[in-house]
Amino acid sequence: MCSCTTPSSQYSNLARNFAFAQSQIQTDRFTHTYYLNLNAIALKNKRNLALTPGGPLHIYLEGDGTPWVEGKWIAIDPTPRRSIMLPLMHLDTAPAILLGRPCYHLDKKDKHCVPNDWTMGRYSSKVVESMVQAIEKLQSELGFSSLAIFGHSGGGSMAILIANALKNKSPKVDTIVTLAANIDTDVWTASLSHLPLTDSINPANLPPLPEQTDVLHLFGSDDSVVQVDLFDKYLSNNRDVRSHTYNGFDHTCCWQSIWPSILNQIVNHQNSPLNPAVTE
Repeated sequence: MCSCTTPSSQYSNLARNFAFAQSQIQTDRFTHTYYLNLNAIALKNKRNLALTPGGPLHIYLEGDGTPWVEGKWIAIDPTPRRSIMLPLMHLDTAPAILLGRPCYHLDKKDKHCVPNDWTMGRYSSKVVESMVQAIEKLQSELGFSSLAIFGHSGGGSMAILIANALKNKSPKVDTIVTLAANIDTDVWTASLSHLPLTDSINPANLPPLPEQTDVLHLFGSDDSVVQVDLFDKYLSNNRDVRSHTYNGFDHTCCWQSIWPSILNQIVNHQNSPLNPAVTE
């Protein structure tokens, strides 16, 4: 008998190791799997009546995972083989949720999913709209009026797209922090000689987010997947957005080392812009 496990089940096992709860939410289009940390669990289940929402709800978004196998074949399960964001959420004492994308983290296939949803259309309007709808439901259920969204790699691009979709709605997005994010997807795919994401929205083509949204893009100097100099035009066109490059960091290492400081700033300095320099 094969003892093989799927990427989705491996991811769920890791979440359980962190004592995160796993659940699902249905939108008009898709089923989303999501994971809650202990304080989010307490709020959801009303186990601690003294615990009330204070500050934004923290939303974590993973990268694109594995849309393609060896760059040739469409993956059956695009769920990330390695999690960057679950270990970061483990460091977070605020109520936090890691929200999976449509067609990711599923034990059985969602009948509404087609391969385009995690390949050429991974940032499509229908994917973004479903993410927004899931967040609105979770935010309402837990009682928060604002959000802080954190995204790694393609999850950073998704964070920008979600915030743009929410900018004239509630909940409002107070903070966005991206880690090694491909924030101009046209430039990024060209740099890697990948096929263009023809059915996706490029975050670089969207209007700037409201000035009151604190946006911080973090990069690694040794990142060969997402190179910071690719986004000079994007960053210069969005002067209210700040960025920082950490020496010695690459696409997956070493984000845990700076994350407690980032979280501390969000909790204690909600009215001040994040300062990545204090994490070094």
